[in-house]
Amino acid sequence: MRKAQNGDSVRVHFSVYHDDRIKFATTFGEKPMELTIGDGKLIECFEQSIVGMAEGEKKTVSFEPN
Repeated sequence: MRKAQNGDSVRVHFSVYHDDRIKFATTFGEKPMELTIGDGKLIECFEQSIVGMAEGEKKTVSFEPN
């Protein structure tokens, strides 16, 4: 199965949680976010976390605040 790469247009669902596990943003129940990986529509570390994923794959990532 093909893996996502920089420059690919993708649709993703995501949820964002605070450290205390309280959800403050989600696309579930709505349309998925559409973006081209590397175009800067979302923060770079999030876009780059999609690289290497296949369709239907789920992933949990953590980011440090800057």
